[in-house]
Amino acid sequence: VTQYVSRKDGRMFVLTYMAPFEKDYEQYTTVVEAIVTGFVFTDEVVTDKPVTPAQPGAADVPAGMKEISDTAIHDFRLFVPETWTTDLQNGTVSAFVSDTDRTSISLVRGYPTNANTLPEYFANLEKDYKDKLTSYTLLTKEEAHTATTAKLDSLRYVFTATYNGVS
Repeated sequence: VTQYVSRKDGRMFVLTYMAPFEKDYEQYTTVVEAIVTGFVFTDEVVTDKPVTPAQPGAADVPAGMKEISDTAIHDFRLFVPETWTTDLQNGTVSAFVSDTDRTSISLVRGYPTNANTLPEYFANLEKDYKDKLTSYTLLTKEEAHTATTAKLDSLRYVFTATYNGVS
């Protein structure tokens, strides 16, 4: 699992890449780099008119990608491969490869009540991971300065864990 944790306007955003098997994780590394590079925060939510996600092939959509965010309710833009299945439930913006390959990307935002910094926020997440996941192991923690996060504080965490018998 790889998580990018960023802060914008007092909210924390967690972009998570997860694959059920190591071979799948490695297979999609380049795709995930394109997703992370294409992710951008917008200046504000557009509420004065209904806006739907940009369609594949639009000038502002990376080649081979589709937008799964909606600027009428989100202040970010997230693109995934056109062939991935979009899953927008419970306030999470996410997509997965297919019904037989659950490799996924998701983005959640939170309003921290007891964390003022990114490391404090991740420490709270990590406590939950250690309580709820077996074999949790943090592999790397580093500052993330991609095109996506150049203007924001952002950290990248990579870890392994087992959930419901799947590592």
